[in-house]
This record gives sequence, C-alpha cells and structure tokens, in this order.
Amino acid sequence: MLSRREVLKRSMLLPGAASLSPLLLPFVERAHAEAAGLAPPMRFVFVIKSSGLTPAELVPQQMTKQRINVGEASAPGDNYQQTLSLKPTDKLIDQPLKDMKLHESMADLEPFKD
Repeated sequence: MLSRREVLKRSMLLPGAASLSPLLLPFVERAHAEAAGLAPPMRFVFVIKSSGLTPAELVPQQMTKQRINVGEASAPGDNYQQTLSLKPTDKLIDQPLKDMKLHESMADLEPFKD
C-alpha cells in the first residue's frame, strides 16, 4: 500500500509530465523520422567570434588561391608571415567540405565537416 507522502509525490508529477509533452513532441517525431530513414541530413552550423584568426585562415586549403589575397608582412623576422585577406566576392559560395582539407586553425572540426 502507498503512503500518503508517495501518493502526493506521484500526483505532483502528473501535471509536470503533461506540460512537458508538447516540448518533447518534436524530438520524438525526429527520432521516428530518423528510424524510418526520412529525416533530413544533420547540419552543423558554427559562428566564429574574432579570437585572433583572420577570415582568410578559415578557408579550406583547396580554395586558397581563388579566395585569398597574400600581402606583405610589416615586420619580417623569425616569425615572418605574409598578411592574408579574403578576395571580395558578391556571391555565396556553397560547396561541400567533404573532400577538402580544412585550415589548421579548424583541424578540430575535421571529423564533423561532412
């Protein structure tokens, strides 16, 4: 037999579970679609906040010649590097990354690029 305390605990859970069901429905529907092979492919979207990287350092290696301008460094020395900048474009570049090698600054994302 249930104690009064246990009955009260269980009765308090029912309204909470009912209120969560609309929030869980999209996840359940997605799981059913994936199981049936009908779900759209997963996408990985990332936002880059400036942390010392230039946009040119985010271009895959196969696209560097067509997308990057190479300038002169201001202070040649032991750590000499040429300045990089993106070439201006008015088109959206929509290419799969599957067969491209990401810049070394994005090497950690390599397993997720497909």
